[in-house]
Amino acid sequence: MQKGKIKNSIRINENKLVLFYEIESKDKTQGKTLGADQGQITCLSLSDGQVTKKNKHNYDLNHIQDILSRRKKGSKGFRRSQNHRNNYINWSINQLDFSKVKVIKLEKILNLRKGKSSSRKLSHWTYTDIKNKLILLSEIEGFDVVENENKFMSQRCSSCGFTHKSNRKGKTFKCINCDFTSDSDLNAASNHEVELIELPILVWQQHINRTTGFHWFNDEYIVGDECIVRHVNLT
Repeated sequence: MQKGKIKNSIRINENKLVLFYEIESKDKTQGKTLGADQGQITCLSLSDGQVTKKNKHNYDLNHIQDILSRRKKGSKGFRRSQNHRNNYINWSINQLDFSKVKVIKLEKILNLRKGKSSSRKLSHWTYTDIKNKLILLSEIEGFDVVENENKFMSQRCSSCGFTHKSNRKGKTFKCINCDFTSDSDLNAASNHEVELIELPILVWQQHINRTTGFHWFNDEYIVGDECIVRHVNLT
């Protein structure tokens, strides 16, 4: 490893040998801020257009999770598939260029499956491994990782700000207001990059994202022709 100095200690267990490296911290004072979106098919998408790719064997995260879902939990095949998934996550994120990045605004995912039934495949989606890899890489590359609320981010149009549940259909995002079309993960990553006004609870209570929809900006959100909230800077 060229970015660190190997230490004189190792850790050995039944399945692996762990080497330890000492890496000099290098916090960046300049660089750009990017939004990042974690996906079940595309491992990580950045708002500058970078996305993780399939490996040389044509595997992506979606394919590996298909294999993992067919393995018996606890079996040797299951453990091999888990290692395959983790190796792919590490490899694919390493292919992205963070050299000019100062801050990554990563979607915050909490209790994704709490109170919900999910497929066996979705149960193996390991967004924590993606997050942990990004944090580890940030210590090497010197950028900061900031978690960003993800509510409605996948439904908001990064072009016109219109937010509606119907905008997103799987991996395709098409705004029903302005016809802007994009990969849904890249669109969400672009939304994470910008600063948006915090939405009041009535948006959830009245399900506005499922009825009329609303425009969502950094200083206001608008339902129909009515500006409901406008941010006023008093400083």
